[in-house]
Amino acid sequence: LLACFVVLTKGFEQFPEDTLNGSIRYASAFFSLLFIGIFHAASFSEEKYTLLLATVCFTVSLTMRSLDIALCDSINMGTHFIWHLLNGYLLYLVIKAYTGAVVEEKRVEEKGFSEQKASEQRLLEKKSSE
Repeated sequence: LLACFVVLTKGFEQFPEDTLNGSIRYASAFFSLLFIGIFHAASFSEEKYTLLLATVCFTVSLTMRSLDIALCDSINMGTHFIWHLLNGYLLYLVIKAYTGAVVEEKRVEEKGFSEQKASEQRLLEKKSSE
């Protein structure tokens, strides 16, 4: 996964630095989040689509960052503050998805242990009845 991120980053470094008003350097993070979001949605039931929602949030966030310079003349505050607000929300969504995955894996692990214990108990009962 890290290798893919590095390859994507190196690939996007080939674009001129001012592409998308400098937002091109975040493209590898965007695609990594998208791919991880697809994997997460296919693999977990807890917070299933949270990382895909985070990808949508990141898309809007990057758009606001890219448009900031162009819109600064017409909007006094610009749109850069929206970039920061949405990135805060993005971090919240990533943490929410992660904790949901941890909780789900813990449940599966506990269920596996309880099923194993029940199986062992049945085996012991069978042996003692013989």
